[in-house]
Amino acid sequence: MPNCEKFFMNCDEIRKHRDMVRPVRVVFARGFETYLPYYVVETILTVDYFYVPLDPYAFTTWFNRLYYNNNEVIGGNHMDVALSMLGWKWGGDGNVYFIDDKIGTVVLGYMPTKMWKAIEVFNRREYDFFNVKGKDVVDIGASMGESTLFFLKTGALHVYAFEQNPIDFDILVQNVQKNTFDGEARLMNVTVGKKTADDIVTISEIVEMVEKPYLLKVDCGGCEKDVVADDKVYEFEKVIVKLHGVESKSVRERLEKKYKCFESPRNSDVIVCEKK
Repeated sequence: MPNCEKFFMNCDEIRKHRDMVRPVRVVFARGFETYLPYYVVETILTVDYFYVPLDPYAFTTWFNRLYYNNNEVIGGNHMDVALSMLGWKWGGDGNVYFIDDKIGTVVLGYMPTKMWKAIEVFNRREYDFFNVKGKDVVDIGASMGESTLFFLKTGALHVYAFEQNPIDFDILVQNVQKNTFDGEARLMNVTVGKKTADDIVTISEIVEMVEKPYLLKVDCGGCEKDVVADDKVYEFEKVIVKLHGVESKSVRERLEKKYKCFESPRNSDVIVCEKK
């Protein structure tokens, strides 16, 4: 990783380490030395490079335990290390908990291979650009409820969440039920796009459901072109789209007919738009 020198003073030694079992000696930027499993080093660099910028001087040790911002860094795999480092706690009930001054407590069912999106939404603040308090939000590509819960926890009046994958949708329902919030969640297990089948919902149909369309968030793995092709998309005051694939340019050009858009400073694949 090109960011090794940001955190460690002995990167040449670390890069030569080939034993995935035997701990590697590391000298942190603050000057202290310790030994870590190699996957912990990998996780620190991966989180910083791809997800959330980390402060190299926020790492400390206490009785041979590693801490980041007073969070003990624990876990037997990359995902657990990342979650513990960023403040997530295990409840012993199959759930993980995140406590934040702005959004309160978030509860999610623990899915070892699928928690990176939670880090994107709650730690990186992927969609934290507009004040949604008392507003109606449409969440297309709600996945397992991370963004839906973020909008509800930050005060949205209604969140209309659409997720086409039935397995993810079941988890979405469970995650919403685990949490408390003042607004209302309306969850739909359907595809959003062009009307080519009865189980596909269009943006025009969605706008009819929403009393006052405020924010549209789209992360649907490629359906964004069909979403923005419908003129009813312009009914929303704000739009946040995670771009996928070769159609990214045309999606942005379409939105910029009515919106002023900019690339998110947190993720270059996300564009944030508001009415001109």
